[in-house]
Amino acid sequence: SQYSNFFLLDREYLACVPYQSNYDGTETQPLYLPALLPTIFLTADMGIAVGVSVSYPSFTVKSLGKLIERALRTGIKITTKRCVATLEMDNGVFGGCPMSDDAAYVAMFNTSKSRLEFVPNYTIEPKSRRFTITSSAPNLNLPLAMEKFEKSNDVMSVENRSANHVEWVVVLKNSVNQNEVEKVAEQLINKYLKCAVTYSVAGTKRHIEDETSDDTSSEFFYASPVVMLNRWIEWRVWLERTMLKRRLSNQRALLHKTNVIIKASLNIVALAKEISKPKQAAP
Repeated sequence: SQYSNFFLLDREYLACVPYQSNYDGTETQPLYLPALLPTIFLTADMGIAVGVSVSYPSFTVKSLGKLIERALRTGIKITTKRCVATLEMDNGVFGGCPMSDDAAYVAMFNTSKSRLEFVPNYTIEPKSRRFTITSSAPNLNLPLAMEKFEKSNDVMSVENRSANHVEWVVVLKNSVNQNEVEKVAEQLINKYLKCAVTYSVAGTKRHIEDETSDDTSSEFFYASPVVMLNRWIEWRVWLERTMLKRRLSNQRALLHKTNVIIKASLNIVALAKEISKPKQAAP
């Protein structure tokens, strides 16, 4: 894809990372890809292994890029305060917005394991005594949750109008005062649609044990998003320096080749005369 070609498979950066033989030794492959953005905080990845599990919060590309650009430009380390002020959650296909208090949001950046609560996106129309659910939320079975709305004493009807996007319309009974519609709607949403996500942030450091062999080792570790982002910044600086050194080395080699060609061109006449001289017989 265009994204992977630009952020993961750039040929100039691929030449900077270490390589190892593949499973049968027929070719070499990168030990890791030179990601130009910390992609684990863009894709909401999760996974399990023996005795461990990971789940990453996901942020918008724009807000993450802004945070990274500032750190690379200024050399100032990323802090929890900067993350809270800059990063915007992105739940992708699930949608939804965080409902946790500020302390829980701050804890997500300070620790490797955290828990946030979400509710779907919604709009409220007090005059018509209705509200509309316009997204799902992480870990939420929306159709099952909406069935519970119909059993509420304050709800007149629930209609699923979803087609190309999520749209559930809930109409409250006339007994609900218009001035109380927002309060009742939010109480119902918090009761039936609130869900929680537990994040467990970890990484794997891969390196080659010996430059003369293909033996590799992996170091698994838990770390807070702030620590992970600062480690990534350090690695990205190393990547840029390595790439610039390769560029300089390649240009020096090209300059040397050019100088050889120029010297050969300047001496081409003398060289031709020398070659055209008759050969003398050996005594």
